[in-house]
Amino acid sequence: MGADVNLDCGGQGTALHAAASRGHTRCIAFLLEHGASSDAVSEQGATAFHMAALEGQLECLKLFLDKGIDVNVCGRGTALHAAASRGHENCIKLLLDSGADLSVTAEYGTTALQVSVIGGHIDSTKLLLQRGADVNQSDEDGDTALHISAANGDIESLNILIEYGADIQAMNGHGATPFYFAVREGYLECVVRLLAAGSDVNEKNNGGATALHTATAFGLSNIVTTLLENGADIHCTLPNGDMAIHTAAKEGKLEILKILLENRADIEAKNCNGCTPLYLSAECGHADCLKFLLEKGAHNSVKTEHGTTALHIAAENGHVQCITLLIDYGADTEITNDIGATALFFAAVTGNVNCAKALLEKGADITKKTNDGSTVLQSAAAFGMAECMKTLIQHGADVNDMRFDGSTALHLAAQGGHADCLKVLLDKGAEPNAQDKAGRTAMVVASENGNAECIKELIDKGADINLSSDEGNTALHAASVYGHSKCITLLLEHGANLKATTRQRATTLHLAVDGGDKETINTVLDRGIGVNNRDADGDTALHVAAMNGDITVVKSLLSHGANIHATNRNSATPLFVAASEGHLSCVKILLDGGSDIMKKTLRGDTPLHGAASCGNALCAELLIEKGSDVHAANTRGETALHVCARRGHLECVRTLLEHGADPNKKTVYGDTALHFAAMFGHFSCIELLLENQCDVHARNKKGYTALHWAADSGHADCVSILLENEAPPNLRDYSGSTPLDVAKRNENIKCIEVISDFGGKFSKKRQGVSKAIRRLFYCI
Repeated sequence: MGADVNLDCGGQGTALHAAASRGHTRCIAFLLEHGASSDAVSEQGATAFHMAALEGQLECLKLFLDKGIDVNVCGRGTALHAAASRGHENCIKLLLDSGADLSVTAEYGTTALQVSVIGGHIDSTKLLLQRGADVNQSDEDGDTALHISAANGDIESLNILIEYGADIQAMNGHGATPFYFAVREGYLECVVRLLAAGSDVNEKNNGGATALHTATAFGLSNIVTTLLENGADIHCTLPNGDMAIHTAAKEGKLEILKILLENRADIEAKNCNGCTPLYLSAECGHADCLKFLLEKGAHNSVKTEHGTTALHIAAENGHVQCITLLIDYGADTEITNDIGATALFFAAVTGNVNCAKALLEKGADITKKTNDGSTVLQSAAAFGMAECMKTLIQHGADVNDMRFDGSTALHLAAQGGHADCLKVLLDKGAEPNAQDKAGRTAMVVASENGNAECIKELIDKGADINLSSDEGNTALHAASVYGHSKCITLLLEHGANLKATTRQRATTLHLAVDGGDKETINTVLDRGIGVNNRDADGDTALHVAAMNGDITVVKSLLSHGANIHATNRNSATPLFVAASEGHLSCVKILLDGGSDIMKKTLRGDTPLHGAASCGNALCAELLIEKGSDVHAANTRGETALHVCARRGHLECVRTLLEHGADPNKKTVYGDTALHFAAMFGHFSCIELLLENQCDVHARNKKGYTALHWAADSGHADCVSILLENEAPPNLRDYSGSTPLDVAKRNENIKCIEVISDFGGKFSKKRQGVSKAIRRLFYCI
């Protein structure tokens, strides 16, 4: 009927697979004669040949081999792997006799020998070894057959492998030997055998753990005893400094702790963090281990690197029984860590109410303060531990106590946004308008941090919404600076004064614009705040927006009537501010809005000077295109070219020169742009100015040329290019000094060398010349 002989049966393989697994040789022969593929694989990657080996069907294997099948054909493994996994010796012999390669590996690099060991097939393992299997061949993880036998606790396989030369020191990819595996899995007989064969009892894996650490961590007391009897180093440490006794204490292995101490482990040993076994037991809440260590004399006041004791860590982690034990054995409830915190602080900040109660019942001082003056109640408030706060207040904690900075628990709860803690404090009589040393109330602090729920709670309890800090900041100001629009809306709905200003006369709008939050700015503008109010520096909100370069805010302010021509105390317009900060888009908007392009500051600077100062060539070009005068000078006679030459803004210098700026224009002190570039060592600017016919001989009112300035400032490269462009090496300033004199005065040795190479001379005898200079000239 044309049935497909190679049809797969639901991933289990073809009819050939089924016949092979059941040993039906006649069916196999028939199927092969009718086109069945011996290469077809099941979902597990097995061919029919593999299935025959897996099921130990010797005759089927012979038939396949007679048909010329490749004995080493590999899916997830070879037929040899399959036979070895089930311990079919007769099949293994046939396959080996037929040329099966013992070194071929299956998935994950597993050998037939390893597969046999995994299955615990002793006779198969022997056979493979007798036929030449590499006893030390490893898989992808680096495990050898010996690793496997040790991990499985297969003492018979272990003995056979050792007999055939297995490397007992072989390490896998994690640095673990067969000995480590035997220890980890708790196979005492294998451990003893490997030690007898020469395993190093103190060897470490890649993580730095010895067998003793491993056995301790897994609670294998019989292994621990055996290791110690065989010379295990009880003081050997992990990379973090933990000895076996630390591990036992941390893991709560009481019996092993006893064994270790009987073998003279150091009960006071510290790891790299300064933690003792007692500390680690307390940290992990192992009360039985803790009690045992205390009975053995462990000191309970030993501090870690950060000054923490066992009592501190027990309180932090909520271990009430450990706290009771420690105090009963003499632990001091008032001992502090490096920041001055007692155990009660640790319990409070972690919200461990029962620990706090236990400490208070044992006499812990509730009034104790940390190094920054924080009380336990304040610390609990800062961390939002409302239930703990209730307990502390019940035991007499002062709700209005202040830290050294004047803040109360109310401030700290408001800062953290812990409205439930705020309620607890206010219900228990906390002063809602208490001010810290900066004059800030909890309302201001909550507003700074955007904690609307805290603001609501404070308002409900009658807090003054308009009370300001020493800097004049109200809650509304604080919310505006940080862009907390929800808080702003809430404050305004409850009567916050929109017209209030800070000590610097900044309005809510100034602060909101500086913060940059669009929603906040729109909220304030929609409430009708004066858009042109000035702060103490004379800046309007538009000045602030221009400084920040926020084009959206600039547009919004202009649409709300902001005065584009407003000037501050320095007579700077928003356009000047935007240009000085290099905010091109803002400059465009302000120019399009009609801002005066030639409006000068008190120092006579135009917006073009501002653009030159920050080096924004695009801003400079736009201003020139819109009519700015490139020759305009400020009160010192400086043009925009002077300004950008002094700052080394090459592209800005280029732009100004291309638009007709005079390279030889002098300031009121007689300096040209070249003087400034030389003075500050801007080589590229000097090069460009010289290309544009800047006068290298020009002198200022001191008689200084650009060469004098370069020599004075020690810029040897600038000295060189000026001399190469015919700067006079011996021209004297009005005090009679040559460039060489100037260089000598500041001991600019490299400049002296360059000027001398160009024929430069001193103006007078070299009296008083420094030793460094004399040495130089003795060599010339």
